[in-house]
Amino acid sequence: MSLLSRSARVLFSRGKGDLVFVGALGILTSCALAPTTTIVPTVLTLAILHAYSRIVFPSGQIDRLIFLAIALSVGGAIPNVSASLEALSTAATSLVALLSLSSVTSLIVLAASYVEWLASRRVSSPFARMLLLPAIWSTIWCMVSYINPFGHLWTWSRGNTLEAYRWLIPFLGTSSQDWIAAAWAVVLSEVYQVWYMGPMETQDEDTDEDTTQKAQTYTPLLATFLLLLIVPSYFVGNVLPLPVGRTDDITPFGVGCIIPPYQVYKHHQLTLNDYIDETVKYQNRAKFLLWPEGAVSFDSDSERDAAFATIRANISGSYVGVSFEQYVADPTDSTGRKSQKKTGIAIIGHNSPEPHLTYYKRHLVPFAESYRLSHSLEPPALVDIPVSVPSTHPTKRKPTEDRNVSVTASVCLDFAMPLPFSHLDSRPGLILAPARTWEQSVGISMWLQAKQRAEELNTVVLWCDGGDGGVSGVAGGGYESFEQVGTGSWVKNIGLEYPFTTSRTFHARFGDSTLLAYWSFLLPALIEGNLIEIKFLFKSILGGLAWLQRRQQALVCSRELPEAFAALYAARLGESHLRLLSTPFSEDLGLTRNWQSIHEDIDDFHIITDEDLLIPNKLPPTAIAFHALNSGDRAVDKEVPKLATSDDGRGIRERPTTHQSQSRRIHSSLAKLRRQLGHQNSEISRTAFLPHPAIYQSLRTPLSVRAPAYPAYPQTSPPIAIERTQSATPTTSRESIFSLNRFKTGVKRILRSSLRLPLFRKPIPPSPPTFASEPLSLPQITQPASELRIPRQSFGDLSLNGPLFQKFEFVDPNTLTASPAPQSTIDLAPGTTRSTNIPLSPSWIASKAIAELEGNSKTPQGIGLSFEIDPPIQKLPTLSLSVPAPSRMDYTGKRNDVIDTGGEYDYTGQNWFQDVPPPRPEPQPQAPPQAPYQPSTPVIEQNEAFLFALESAPNVLYSKYKQYGQLGVLGWCAEFGELIDHLKDLGFGGNMFVTTRQQALKTCEDILKLDMDVKMQIIVMYLSYQVARLRRFLDSERVWTDYPEPQFPLNYGG
Repeated sequence: MSLLSRSARVLFSRGKGDLVFVGALGILTSCALAPTTTIVPTVLTLAILHAYSRIVFPSGQIDRLIFLAIALSVGGAIPNVSASLEALSTAATSLVALLSLSSVTSLIVLAASYVEWLASRRVSSPFARMLLLPAIWSTIWCMVSYINPFGHLWTWSRGNTLEAYRWLIPFLGTSSQDWIAAAWAVVLSEVYQVWYMGPMETQDEDTDEDTTQKAQTYTPLLATFLLLLIVPSYFVGNVLPLPVGRTDDITPFGVGCIIPPYQVYKHHQLTLNDYIDETVKYQNRAKFLLWPEGAVSFDSDSERDAAFATIRANISGSYVGVSFEQYVADPTDSTGRKSQKKTGIAIIGHNSPEPHLTYYKRHLVPFAESYRLSHSLEPPALVDIPVSVPSTHPTKRKPTEDRNVSVTASVCLDFAMPLPFSHLDSRPGLILAPARTWEQSVGISMWLQAKQRAEELNTVVLWCDGGDGGVSGVAGGGYESFEQVGTGSWVKNIGLEYPFTTSRTFHARFGDSTLLAYWSFLLPALIEGNLIEIKFLFKSILGGLAWLQRRQQALVCSRELPEAFAALYAARLGESHLRLLSTPFSEDLGLTRNWQSIHEDIDDFHIITDEDLLIPNKLPPTAIAFHALNSGDRAVDKEVPKLATSDDGRGIRERPTTHQSQSRRIHSSLAKLRRQLGHQNSEISRTAFLPHPAIYQSLRTPLSVRAPAYPAYPQTSPPIAIERTQSATPTTSRESIFSLNRFKTGVKRILRSSLRLPLFRKPIPPSPPTFASEPLSLPQITQPASELRIPRQSFGDLSLNGPLFQKFEFVDPNTLTASPAPQSTIDLAPGTTRSTNIPLSPSWIASKAIAELEGNSKTPQGIGLSFEIDPPIQKLPTLSLSVPAPSRMDYTGKRNDVIDTGGEYDYTGQNWFQDVPPPRPEPQPQAPPQAPYQPSTPVIEQNEAFLFALESAPNVLYSKYKQYGQLGVLGWCAEFGELIDHLKDLGFGGNMFVTTRQQALKTCEDILKLDMDVKMQIIVMYLSYQVARLRRFLDSERVWTDYPEPQFPLNYGG
C-alpha cells in the first residue's frame, strides 16, 4: 500500500502534475455540465480545481493559466455540441457561439477560484478558509443567473439535484446545491493535500500546537456537518404523490398535453382544427388540457378572438391552455403601421366569454427567437378556476361540488430564470408550462429547470413540449419523471391537498437573500481571523509613513556619543518600532502566515541593532545617571518596575514591585514572530528590537543614584529628555499607533517634505564654515518615576554654549546673484537666506530651536556630540512678487479730469440731409394658399397594405425556406411576382406613396441579405430576376451590385 501511495504521489509531481490536473479538469468538466448529471462530477471538478489553484496561482505563469482555461472551455462545450448545431442557421456559427459562451463561463470559474485563493491568504482562521469557496461559489453563480439571458442554463448549477439534499431547495433555493457541491469539494481537496504532503511534522518546540490542531480538525467537522444535512431528507423532503381516490382531503382532477401526431393528421404544420379535434378526444378525461408553445398563429386580435370562440364552442367541461403566436401593434409606433410578434398563452373555459388568463412570454431564446419575436414585461397573474369533484356527501340535488384551484402560467425559457413567480402573493396550485425545444438534450434541461421551480414553490407544473424529441410530464408534488417523449397526447390524474394551503415557501418569500445564511457561517471566522479589522489598513499606512520618515531624517550618532546614551536611545527606538510592528498580529496566528508575507511586513520598518550603534559588549551599570526632573520629585519616592530579559533572550518581561505600578511593558509577541520565522536567524537578529543587556542591569538600580559620567563639564543648562522617533508632540501617556493624531502627523510630514530627498549618511560639505559652541556639561538623562518612558523637553531651554551640535548653514544659490533693480522686487521672506515657501525639514535637528541657535553662535571652545544633516539635493526656487519701480515725476498741480486732444474739427461747407431717399417698393400680392392634397381612404388603405406586405416579405421568405427548403423559396418568388404586378398598377395609377417606394427598395436589400443556402441556381436566378424587376420599376437609373453570383459547375463532365 505504501508503494502504491508513493507511485500516486509521483504521478502528481516531477512535471507530470500539470498534465494530470489539466486533463482531469477537462474530462470532469465535460461530465459536470452534461444536461442530466448531478452535482457529483461538479464536486470532483471543484476539488481538483481547488487543489490545483494552490499550485498554479502562486506560480504566476500565464501559460499554465491559459492551458487551464482552454481545458475548462473545451470540456464545457463538448456536452452542448449536439444542441448547438441546430440552434442557428449554420453549424459554424453555432460552434463559434458555443465556444464563446463556454470561454466566458470558464473565466468566471477561474475568477471565483482566484478570489477564493487570494482571500484565503488573508484569513488566519482555518475554518474561515474552508468556508470561503462555498460562499463565493454559490454567490457568484446566483449573480450570473440574474445578468445573463439564459438564466440557470448558463451556470454550473445543475437541475438534477441529489435526493439527499433536495429538501433544502424550498428553504434556500438552487444556491444551496452550489454551496453543498463547493463544501464537499473543499473537504476532498483538503484530504488530497494532507495525503500528498504527508503528516505535518515540525521540530520547532515553540510551534503553536493549538492552531495546528485546529487546522487538522476542521475538515472532519465540515464533512460531518455535510453528512448531517442528509438526515432531514428522510423526514422533510420525502414527498409522494397524493392518492386520487378520496375526496375528503384531496382535490383530484386530470391534466393532459395535446400534441397531435403526424401519423393521424398528416400535417407537418398543424392547424387550428387539428388541435381542436385532438382536444375534443380528451376533454372528458381531464380538467386542464395544454397545447405546446406556439401551436397556432394569429395575425390580429380579431382573428385570435374568433379562434378562441371556436375553441370555446367545441369544449364542454375542460379548460384549455392555448399557446399561440400573434402579431400585435408596436406600442412605440404612434402611426400603428409597425407590428411585432409575441408568444403567449390563454386559458379558455366553456362558461367564460373571456379567457381566464392571458400571458405573453417574457424571456426569449437569444439568436433563435429574439430576432423575430418581441418579449413582454408583464408577469403572469394567479387566477382561481373552479373544478367539480364528487361530493363528500352526495345527494340527488348535489352529486358534485366546486373547489377552486389557483392556476398561473409561464412559457419555456421563463422557467430557467431565477424567481419567475416572486411577484405572486400566494402559492399556486398548478402552473401551465408550454414549451417547444429543438433538441432532446435541451428539452431535458428545460424539464429539469421546470422541476426545480416546482420544488422551490412546492407546487405542480404541467410541462408540454411540442418540439422534436421534447419531453412532457408533471413535475412537483411527488412526480419525478416525465410522461412522454416526442409527439402524442396524454392524460394523467393528479391531486392537491384540501383545503389548499396558500402560504409560500421560505425561498419564495425571501428569494435569494438566503445567501446571507452562507456568509453568516463565515462571518464569525472572519472576525476571529482579523480579516475585516481596519487595523490591517492602518498598519500598512503607518508602515509607509515610517519608511518616509526614515528617508527624511538623516540623523546619525557619531562615535563620540557616550555609550550609555547610545544604549538607552537604542532601547527607546527599538521599543517604539517593536510596538508598531507587533500590534496587528493576533494571539493565535501560529504558523498560518508564511515567511514571505512576514518578511514583506518587516520591510516596512526600520530595525536598529546594537551593531549599528556600536554598543560594547560590557557596559558598567554606573555609566549613566538618573534623576528626577524637579528637585521635589524624587525617584525613590515611588516604586519603580524592574525589567529583566527572558532566559533565551527573546523577550522582555516586566515585574512590578507593587500594585500601584502603572508602567507599561514592551510587547511580548517577539517570541511568536521568531517562531513564525523558524530558524531564519540570519535574516532578523534576535536583538533587532532589544537594547543592550547592560541597560537592564543599569535599570535595576534605584533612580535616585547619581554617577556623573563627565564631571569635568559644569552644569550650565537644564537636562534634556530623549523621546521616541515616532512621536512629534510631547505626551504624558502612551499613544496608540492607530490614533488620529499620529496619522495626521505622518501626513503632514509627507506634505512638508515632498521635495526633499535626504540620504541616510552623507559627508559634511566642506564649503560652509563649521562653528561649535562653548563646552557644556553633558545633559543629564532623566527618567520619570512612574514609568520607563522619557518625556520630551523643549529645545528652547538649551544653552548657547553647549557643544551638543555642529551647525551647518544652507546656502541658496538664488541669493548669490544680486538683482539689477533692488527696488523692483519685494521678497516674501525678507531678512533670511531661505526664499522658498517649502516647509522646513520635519527633523527635530532643523526645528525652531536650532533656528534660534543659528543667529547666536559663538567661537567654538570644544566639540562634544555631533550630528549630521543632509543638505537639499535640488535647487529651491525663489518665490517673489514684482512691483513697479518708484518714479521721480512730480504730479503736483496736474488735473486728471480733462483730456486734451487738440483743436476742434471744421464742419464748414457741409450740407446735411439734401438727397431724398428712394421710394419704398410696393409689396407683391401673395398667392392664395392652396389646399393640401388629401388622398382618398382607399388609396391610404392600399399603401398601408403594401407597406405591411413589404415589411413582412423577408420574414415570410425565410420562414418558407426553413419549412420547405429551396422549393419554399421558389413558391415564394411566384407570390412575390404577383405583389410586384399589383405594386406596378398602384404606381402607374399615381397612387403610390414615397414611403411605399422606400420600403420596397429596402425590402429588396433585406431579401438579398438573408442567409439561405440555395443550391439550385435556377431558383437563385429567379429570385434575383424578381428583385431586379421591382428595382427597375422603382429606380431605373441606379445600378445595384448586391446580387448573388450564380455558381454553375464547370467540370460537369469530370
